[in-house]
Amino acid sequence: MRAIAVLAVIGLHSWAVAGDHRPVGILGLDLTPLFKHLYLGVDLFFLLSGFLLARPWFSDGARPRLVEFWKRRLKRIAPAFYVSIVVTIMLFGGRVIPWGELTVETIAAHLLFIHNYIPVASTGLHFTNVSWWTLTVEMTWYLVLPVIAIAFAGRRWFVALPVFAVVSWAWLEGAKHGMDGFVGWITGLTDADALRDSGVTQPAADYVRDGILVPALPSFLLTFALGVGLAKMWCAARRAEYFWTNTRFATVAFVASLIGMVVWVRFLAVDEATDRYFLGVLLAVAVYGVSFGAPGLRRPLTWLPLRYLGWVSYGVYLYHLPVIEIVTWKLHLSVTACIAVTVVVASGVATASWLLIERPFLVKHSR
Repeated sequence: MRAIAVLAVIGLHSWAVAGDHRPVGILGLDLTPLFKHLYLGVDLFFLLSGFLLARPWFSDGARPRLVEFWKRRLKRIAPAFYVSIVVTIMLFGGRVIPWGELTVETIAAHLLFIHNYIPVASTGLHFTNVSWWTLTVEMTWYLVLPVIAIAFAGRRWFVALPVFAVVSWAWLEGAKHGMDGFVGWITGLTDADALRDSGVTQPAADYVRDGILVPALPSFLLTFALGVGLAKMWCAARRAEYFWTNTRFATVAFVASLIGMVVWVRFLAVDEATDRYFLGVLLAVAVYGVSFGAPGLRRPLTWLPLRYLGWVSYGVYLYHLPVIEIVTWKLHLSVTACIAVTVVVASGVATASWLLIERPFLVKHSR
């Protein structure tokens, strides 16, 4: 599933850079609506983060110790991210990233994972690596996950899930159409000249809404919470039989979710923020269907190249945008060719990242 998520993100950014958001067609089929919604790869990452990391809170063993949990998350995320910052500066510093943009404040914001809370630091160093915004969301999620897991304990999830759904929707609507005082406060704290020098072309207030508030954790709280709900279901299913563990029921739910996503993308699409709210729910149903449905739904995911890509997906995610920028700098590639080249090159870089940087921090005495 991580492989599917990272392929979707690569497809989206290849379409944006190599395809310049132009219509895409393959074998006479217009795939433009599909490419427009490939941002759901990020939502799938968030959903899996809730699903996988919350399971220890619902298993039969002791709950994770918070300090150990946060230390392990930091060791998993920070070293490779810090190295990717250095690599990005080495590749684009002075040529694309103005040296004046590399201030102490900007670098410190990235090191502390608060860069997407600060407009000037949120552009991924002059848009050379904009995918970094998700790491602010992830690290904030790690902080609140223990509280969310407790909110799902016992029968409290009947109340918790609707509450998180309302909070996410209210935040999205406020970020898009309200919170004028909050937006004005952040805008007033922002250096307009520095924001413009960092590559932002839209008015500061609009960027605060679109680049800071809309992609903040509250917008994705429902997606993460659905992942926690799946974790609770998974652990409960290992102890007893329930109606929702019925293979046929889950398979039908999976098919229905796919049909629902196609219908939404084709006929009901509104805007990205609204679409990903409802599509995120359907995505959670799809993951539920894969988890509990017919074995044939999971079999394609056991294909070794997909498993390998999923294994190094964090490194692929960190480096795919610089790779796309480099391979399209002088080469006029089609979207599909850009995707293929990026997957190969980024996977190689990600393998080195995993072996030399990520794994040594996770496994003691690792060779």
